[in-house]
Amino acid sequence: MLSDFGSMGQWKMDRMISVALFALVLFSGVSGYKMITCQLHCKNSLTSSFVLSQFQIMKDLSPHESCSLPSIVRSPRSDDEALVICNPLGSSVGIQKALDLKTWRPVGGASPNHPVVWDEAIGTEKIVSMADPRIFVFNSQYFLIFYKRHPQMQLARLKVLADGSVLGLSDSYIFIHHRFKHKSTSEKNWGPFEYRPNRSVSFDGAHAHARPQLLFVYSMVPHVIIGFGNDGSDGPDMIRFSRPPGHLSMMPLHCTRTNVSFWQWGEQLRGGTPAVYIPRVGKYLSFFHSKNVHNEAIHTYFMGAYMYEGNPPFAITDLSEEPIFAPNFHIGRYAYKHVDYINYPMSFILTENDVVLLSYGRQDTESWVLEIDLATLLSSLRPIVSHAIPCNETY
Repeated sequence: MLSDFGSMGQWKMDRMISVALFALVLFSGVSGYKMITCQLHCKNSLTSSFVLSQFQIMKDLSPHESCSLPSIVRSPRSDDEALVICNPLGSSVGIQKALDLKTWRPVGGASPNHPVVWDEAIGTEKIVSMADPRIFVFNSQYFLIFYKRHPQMQLARLKVLADGSVLGLSDSYIFIHHRFKHKSTSEKNWGPFEYRPNRSVSFDGAHAHARPQLLFVYSMVPHVIIGFGNDGSDGPDMIRFSRPPGHLSMMPLHCTRTNVSFWQWGEQLRGGTPAVYIPRVGKYLSFFHSKNVHNEAIHTYFMGAYMYEGNPPFAITDLSEEPIFAPNFHIGRYAYKHVDYINYPMSFILTENDVVLLSYGRQDTESWVLEIDLATLLSSLRPIVSHAIPCNETY
């Protein structure tokens, strides 16, 4: 699982020493988040065996435009290009860029970042400072899912031209509501995926002409799948977007429970990327994150991979035994006073050569892409057993 640089046990020992050093610095009155450099990790970096390389992207932004949560999809202009979109913290203008998938350089040379205006009025609403925006494709159309205001998740169709330019949000705009659970906390990290019922049947099968369904992973443990309507078949194409925004009810469709007690890097596994269907195994692949707390003082964000069934009930079948590691994940200056390292998965593209291009945010200040060998990643996952449960048992 880990190559070249040591064992998981050694990493845990280093973390304990790191925490002790951090506490000592705080006790001595020195600003920990500015001064501490974890030299132990510089010396004992860990790299997962399936990690091929990593690239920093969106580096030419000005400091006030810092984009740390990049979301990527294939550009409509070419399969060799990625459309990257992110939203600077506290800004009402997003940043869009087209990058070559081989070089990660801007297409057409040193082209400027193109602004994407989010703050157009929609009814009485105005989109300002969206959080964690993730771009995805459903039924050949581009959508953005994001968190804006407690406790809502929101979905918007994007204006994307044939050349890959994103003009902004379309005049169709909806709120996504959950009506199956009363919550006092924010809704975040729903994982969209496209389900095509006819994937596993012949063309003369009962579902051969069934339209695709837009579904969401609402939570990982338990694994709760939600959708529009009673069976998830009512997708954005069947819903009349409106001004002011229409309010939609989401329903829990499939619920399964899984024992993931072997994961020791945070008690709660949380969503991350939109899922992608992997035909060779007939399952969906996605990346999640978790947050580990050390002595109620220092938080560390980790990420891993998991797979779930390609058909209902979409139960989890495989999950990372340990976090994904890369050379710069746990070195350098701390992100915040009580958060040392943040590596946060946003989205990914699967190439024709079976390489996963995973975009992630680092330290809430930088945008990166991790290149991962798909076959080695899949072989590293731990098979697990899930069982279906009534959805009313999950709330």
